[in-house]
Amino acid sequence: MSHHQSSVGLRWPSKRIAALHRLPIRSVWAARCALRCAPMAARSLRHLIGDATPGRSGCSGAPCLTRAAGKPSIMARMVSASRLPAPKRGTQSVDRALALLRLVAARHADGLPLCQLVQTSDLERTTVYRLVSALVTAGLLQREPGAAAYRLGNEAMALGLAALQRPPLIEQCRPVMKALARRAGEPVFLVARSGDYSHCLHLEEGPRPVCSFAKTVGSLRLLGLGVPSFTLLARMEDAAIAAHYARHAGEYQEHRLTRPKLQRWIAQTREQGYAQITAQGLSGVGLRFALGSCGDAALGFVAPTARIPRSRGPALAALLRQELARL
Repeated sequence: MSHHQSSVGLRWPSKRIAALHRLPIRSVWAARCALRCAPMAARSLRHLIGDATPGRSGCSGAPCLTRAAGKPSIMARMVSASRLPAPKRGTQSVDRALALLRLVAARHADGLPLCQLVQTSDLERTTVYRLVSALVTAGLLQREPGAAAYRLGNEAMALGLAALQRPPLIEQCRPVMKALARRAGEPVFLVARSGDYSHCLHLEEGPRPVCSFAKTVGSLRLLGLGVPSFTLLARMEDAAIAAHYARHAGEYQEHRLTRPKLQRWIAQTREQGYAQITAQGLSGVGLRFALGSCGDAALGFVAPTARIPRSRGPALAALLRQELARL
């Protein structure tokens, strides 16, 4: 190293250190910190930027902060990177918590114990317990006292009810429903399953509206009493259908829908892949589709029987499939 004579006769190892001793005390400390941190800062910048190009001769293959042809300088990239938002953290925990929430939602009626959540999610038991506890604290999940199974909580119900003020499914399906009503010339219904019932969310009347149909929008009816909703009933397991009919046998019998007749329509719907029902002067064709991760919805044409004979069923079902493919 070069040695230089100072003004007081002392010898300093370099001009850089000599300059430090001529600064005030605070400035000396700041400068020394800067000198010591400079190599680490350079390495950190190379790590963050990640695309410092191999240097020219003399770099021994190590990455150097030289500017590659056609690329912005390191300083320019530093300035640009400083304007980007900070990277998000904790997304893995959020994703895992949402996955557990969906698993419980799919089994809400029966509930889902912790052991099955661990087995289904393929996560560590401690991780599942920690995330589920957070969801319980937030009110999205709940566990009844003395019970081992988790179910959706009141906050989850509140969120769902809030969405019904302006159902996003209507906005998603509206263009499809308009196209169906125009192409078929018949009214189109959109329904979503709500337990044992279907909730009529929207109606596109088309060029030939039926006056009484408008009253059904917003109403609930048993799954087996509507053409579009019948496809939701047919998707259920036989044991669940039997329990459903037993719970509502009186209302079904008021509409002259016996258990054998219901089973016959269900078998026909499963065989065809769509529902085609004729009853009480009305006919219709309905097709189910998935709503989110654990919900069911359906679209269907309904009109007076003379306008939708049985021979028209396959063509209307094909039209429903074609337009639902756009969702």
